[in-house]
Amino acid sequence: MRAWWQSKGDVAPSNTMKTQIDSLTLKTLGMIAAVLCGSGMLLPSASHAKSGAPPPPILTGSGGPPIITGSGNPPPPPPPPPVVTGSGAPPIVTGSGNPPPPPPPPPVVTGSGAPPIVTGSGNPPPPWAGGTGDLPTGSSESLTVRIAFTAASGTTTSANGVLQAIGINGADHGSLALHTTGLATGTYTMSAVTETGTAPVTLGTFDVRAPGGAGTPNPAAPPRGGRSNTRFGGPRGIPFPDGFDPFDISSLAISDSNANVLFTADLTTVTDGVFDARAPLVSGTGVTAKGSAAIHVCAKGGVVDGTLRVRASGLPASTTYTYAVDGTDVGTVTTGAAGSLRLVATEKPSGGSLPASVNLFTVTEVTVHDSSGNVILSASF
Repeated sequence: MRAWWQSKGDVAPSNTMKTQIDSLTLKTLGMIAAVLCGSGMLLPSASHAKSGAPPPPILTGSGGPPIITGSGNPPPPPPPPPVVTGSGAPPIVTGSGNPPPPPPPPPVVTGSGAPPIVTGSGNPPPPWAGGTGDLPTGSSESLTVRIAFTAASGTTTSANGVLQAIGINGADHGSLALHTTGLATGTYTMSAVTETGTAPVTLGTFDVRAPGGAGTPNPAAPPRGGRSNTRFGGPRGIPFPDGFDPFDISSLAISDSNANVLFTADLTTVTDGVFDARAPLVSGTGVTAKGSAAIHVCAKGGVVDGTLRVRASGLPASTTYTYAVDGTDVGTVTTGAAGSLRLVATEKPSGGSLPASVNLFTVTEVTVHDSSGNVILSASF
C-alpha cells in the first residue's frame, strides 16, 4: 500500500488513518465469519499437536480380538490352541508345535451280568459277535466251587480245594487247586469221576514232603505230617488229560501210593459255590424264534438260591407252552400279544417255583414244547 500512495505522489497515510483502516478490516472479517457460521460452515483451525509423536494404533479386522498394528503397540496375543479334528480314538491333532496326541480312550463296557458286553473301536469282539440285538448267539459258563474233602480213614488229616472252570462257545477251561495237611511223606494221586463216564480219570500226582523245622515233636499231639499245595489244570498247573471237561466232574478222590482212597468229595451237591451260564435258544421245526436262557445259582453253607430265565421273541401270540429241565416237565408259560416269551423260575431256601428235584448247578438242558410234545425252543449248558 505504501507503494500505491507513493505512486500517486501523495503523502503516506498517518497513524490515525492506519488505525481506522485496521478497525474497518476487523469489522469486515467479523461480518464474513458470522455469515459463514450461520450457513453451517467453519473456518479451519490451527493444530497445536506436538510434532514427532507416534501415530495412534491402527485397528483392523472384524470379530474379536482386533488385530493391532503399528509401531509402539503392545505385543500381539498368544497363538491359538491346537486344532483337533476327527471323531473316534485317537484324535487327530494339527498345527505346528503341538504336543503329541493323547492315548486312545479305554474300552466302553456296558451291560450287567457275566460276561460283560464290550463295545467301542479297537476292542475285541464279544464271544457271541454276530447276534441280533441283545440276544447272543454264543454260550458262556463259569463255575467256582469250594470243596471240603471227607477223610475216608477217619484220621485227623484233611484236604480241601477250589474248582474253577470257564467255558465260552463250547471251549472249556478250568483248574483245581488242592491243599492238604497231615499227610505222611509220599506221593499221592488225584482222580475224578465224570457225569458221562464210570471209570475214574487220573488227573495227576503230587508229593508231600516231610515237615521242616527242628526240635522234638510233642508225643501227645497227632502226627502233623507235611502240607501240600497243588494245582491241576490252568496255565501253571498239572495239565488235565486231553478232552477232560472240568464242568463234568461228579466226584473226586485222593489215594496213596498203595491205591488206598484217603479222601473223597461229591460235587453233585454243592455246599459253597457259584454257577453262571448263558446259552442261545435253538428254534424247533417250523419256528423262527430267537432268544437265550440263563442260570445263576449261589450256594453258601448248604443254602441254595438260584434263578432260571428264558426269554424269546418271534413265537405265536398268546400261546401256552410247557417248559422242562433235563427232560422233566416243570411248569407252563404263555407268550404275550407280540409273541414274546418271558420265563423266570427260582430255586429258593423256602421253596421256589422249581421242584426240589431240580439242581441248577447240574442242569444241562432246558426245553419248551407245545401240547403235542413238539420242541419249540431248547438250550444246552
